[in-house]
Amino acid sequence: MSFPAKSASLLIAKRVKDPAKNNSFDYKLLHLKRGSKMKWANVLAYPGGKIEPQDNDYLHRIKDQSYLKNRETLEYGLAKLAALRETYEEAGLFFAKQDTNINDTLNHIEKLFELNGAVGKTPSFYDFADFIEPFENPDIIEMIRLITVPQLKIRFNTQFFFTVATPDNCLNLPKRFQIGRASCRERV
Repeated sequence: MSFPAKSASLLIAKRVKDPAKNNSFDYKLLHLKRGSKMKWANVLAYPGGKIEPQDNDYLHRIKDQSYLKNRETLEYGLAKLAALRETYEEAGLFFAKQDTNINDTLNHIEKLFELNGAVGKTPSFYDFADFIEPFENPDIIEMIRLITVPQLKIRFNTQFFFTVATPDNCLNLPKRFQIGRASCRERV
């Protein structure tokens, strides 16, 4: 029996303009198809993945230290951060705090890409996180925790979060900077 790896996932819904064209549903959920050469190849999944050591490092240096009060809030903070980071890495989407100025954010992103491009790397989630403060978005809510059954060789202890993408809380990169292919406005 293996110990389940801690992981997190973000379910992202987007209101549709014409529910009649969406089998009368008001919302669509974003899902991604895993690459053919990846682990879990060709599987449809929500953005998400394992909690990484960098998530813990970042959590310990942000302004809001309330997540470090006890083990329960630390685990919640790590899971939320991992879900947001994986969403950026897999879909190119950011969820910023409510009063984020989108134009200022786009200008900041462009500068980060110019600076990082000069040294041949793509900016990381953490390069953006200091500026857009994704933790301050109250629209991202804890939903459910699921743990893989003990009989499986590979196991996960996954915290799922949920949010509704809107042009006010979700920012996708301009096409020339996109990492993933999702969009807050058109294709979610």
